[in-house]
Amino acid sequence: MTFALADPAAATVGDRINGPRWTVWRGTKSLSGSLAFVLVALLIGLAAATWSGIGPGPIVAAAVFLAVVERSLGFGLDNLVLPPLAVLSWGAVLGV
Repeated sequence: MTFALADPAAATVGDRINGPRWTVWRGTKSLSGSLAFVLVALLIGLAAATWSGIGPGPIVAAAVFLAVVERSLGFGLDNLVLPPLAVLSWGAVLGV
């Protein structure tokens, strides 16, 4: 869910809201897109936490970690790397 919802949200918000941008290999990323990614990933994690009893600390750490990875890769490489990292990150948070 993180990849399916947070990555498109980051792309949409990053395209529509002007703000600081930086260059990545064969593309650009934006602060607004990265913040949208963190917000959506946090919402997904907090929804999972409601039934798992996990505190917000590990969820925030996983969301920020995934956003840092997403913001540093361009040319679709984030689409290759994020799904397995999201699974591993949320698996670690949930203790699965």
